[in-house]
Amino acid sequence: MSISIYRAVSIGALGGVAAFLAEGPAAHYGAQLFPILIGWAGYYHFGGKIEGVKKALLHLLAGVVLAGVALALSTRLPYGETLGAPAWTAIAVAITLGVLVFASRLSALSDFAVAILGYATLFALAGVSDRGERIIALSQDNPIAVAVPLLAGVIFALLSDYLTEALQRYVPLRGQRPQSATSA
Repeated sequence: MSISIYRAVSIGALGGVAAFLAEGPAAHYGAQLFPILIGWAGYYHFGGKIEGVKKALLHLLAGVVLAGVALALSTRLPYGETLGAPAWTAIAVAITLGVLVFASRLSALSDFAVAILGYATLFALAGVSDRGERIIALSQDNPIAVAVPLLAGVIFALLSDYLTEALQRYVPLRGQRPQSATSA
């Protein structure tokens, strides 16, 4: 039970720091808390540690890239004029989601649910107006920059693991003895 107390403290504290950064200094750059939390969840979904970092980033970024392709296709190709924007967007999403799920046959992308979280995060940040323009533009408004908060979330999760371990080692709960810095 003690590990859950340490984990609650570390995730709560670092989650507060992430919220402050997203709502404070980084808000000017369009930062939002939810992609950070999605990156955090991806990390823990894959078991944490360095392996969790690698797998979470690979899956989340695969989803972001395919969502970017869907947005670019739905706004840059002229088929939207003929079929209508909703129909062409639906076709682009259907194709790219199909590719994403089919790619899960590869062992490196075996968990498509986490990739879909990256995909959905990009669509959520892209909003409904001027999606194609923002995807193609190289600016801070570009929703492809969603990779940055997803990465930040994975890093915050890794840091919360390290903080949990440090708390467990050096801050005893009632009835426990602290471990010395030299004992392992």
